[in-house]
Amino acid sequence: MSERKRLEELFQVVAENSPNSIILKDLEGRILLVNSLFETWMGVSAHEVVGRTAHDLYPADYADAANAEDRYVVRAGKPNTREWQLEFADGQMHRIVGTKFPVTDSNGAVIGVGTVGMDVTDLRAAESQLLQAQKMEAIGQLTGGIAHDFNNLLAIMMGNLSLLAEDLSSDHEAVDLLEPTMRAIDQAAALTARMLAFSRQQPLEVHLVDANALLRGMQPLIMRSLVEDVEVTFALASDLYNCQVDPGQLEQAILNLAINARDAMPQGGNLRIETANVTLGPDDEQRPMEMVPGDYVMISVSDDGEGIASAELDKIFDPFFTTKPVGEGTGLGLSMVYGFVKQSDGHITVASKLGAGTTFRIHLSADRDQSIASVTQETKVMGAVSSEIILVLEDEKDVQSMVATVLEKQGYQVLLTDNGRACLKTLAENNHVDLLLTDILLPGDMNGQQVADAAVAKRNDLKVLFMSGYPRDAIVDQGRLKPGVELLRKPFSASELARRVRDILDH
Repeated sequence: MSERKRLEELFQVVAENSPNSIILKDLEGRILLVNSLFETWMGVSAHEVVGRTAHDLYPADYADAANAEDRYVVRAGKPNTREWQLEFADGQMHRIVGTKFPVTDSNGAVIGVGTVGMDVTDLRAAESQLLQAQKMEAIGQLTGGIAHDFNNLLAIMMGNLSLLAEDLSSDHEAVDLLEPTMRAIDQAAALTARMLAFSRQQPLEVHLVDANALLRGMQPLIMRSLVEDVEVTFALASDLYNCQVDPGQLEQAILNLAINARDAMPQGGNLRIETANVTLGPDDEQRPMEMVPGDYVMISVSDDGEGIASAELDKIFDPFFTTKPVGEGTGLGLSMVYGFVKQSDGHITVASKLGAGTTFRIHLSADRDQSIASVTQETKVMGAVSSEIILVLEDEKDVQSMVATVLEKQGYQVLLTDNGRACLKTLAENNHVDLLLTDILLPGDMNGQQVADAAVAKRNDLKVLFMSGYPRDAIVDQGRLKPGVELLRKPFSASELARRVRDILDH
């Protein structure tokens, strides 16, 4: 066998085993050869395409563009690389990066055009996910800084207005005037909570949850949130696993999906909420790359409404993106759901078709080894018992004043400090402090968690309640409240503050 023949056979082996498709055409655009990967992509055999042109295989506009590029490569005498979309034999559109290059004979004369194509569909999807994550991280950092100051302002307004409403309870006209303002503050607080949720900075209070029981408890709320011509069906698995999740945030996520489904069915329709156990193995094609193999609790919310255009599917979880008319949506509902699910180490997917409806599926890691014990709730006394002392650490003077007023009205003795060093000094001087109520973000070299740790080290019987609208990483671990940590989220009403303080002191 001649050396040339041997090299030709070796080249054929390389081409057939290449991870890229290879096509060779003559100067008239006729196909001379293709490798096996091209055959797989297009669902054809080599003998079916050899001698044919692009117009025999592709739509006219695609073929015209391919031929124009071939001519350019021949004229320029150098390779040209670009990216395009190509429909494979499976009916799916794939992203291809292709390099066309002139093919020359032994004398250097151009005799044809070669094309090497690489399928980068998965790579582009991974890049898109990375860009999305980076975008969410950047927005989250901005959001968190704003949320802290904004929640402090809301706390001042909510606390003082609730005190004013109590003092004016007999003046019905004055109370009526206050109610719209209180509703506006509640809406502002909800908006801030959603912003923290989609940026994955909302601290989660994780418990072992029976998702079926949670959904059954939500049925009246879901029904009230819908319109009469929407039929609701619950299909709950009888043997559903438990899952570790924040039940309050899960309820909000399900409600958001239900309301989203309602809005997609302006003429009425069917809403189906379903649960199931799902096990995804390492080789399971249904398992996205970022999902760890294992057992999951699946919750799906489906409608048969208008559906979502394919061009919008990649945007629906983006913050502030909405297809609703101006003034009818913030564009944060689905973003909040996405952020909560991701922060819970779960996964959410959406499948939709225009005119055929939409299905959202949430997967949460299952916990098959634990059972849920029943808990009996006790009625708490709101006010102080005897002469209980509360040490308040808050650097924002107006928040500090509001908190002190609420607690003093409940009968507590209140001590006020505005930085960590002063707080520890005051604690050392007052051995009978019952509760440390502290903000987390503080001026100076100590945050609320560090102050609390130092205080409890000296007084192991001291009870601690944190208050914050943006705790960052001080009291959370991977987005979840650390074990034993009690948090009062800003903004809060006077009654909510009183209830939480009493609850902490009684345990």
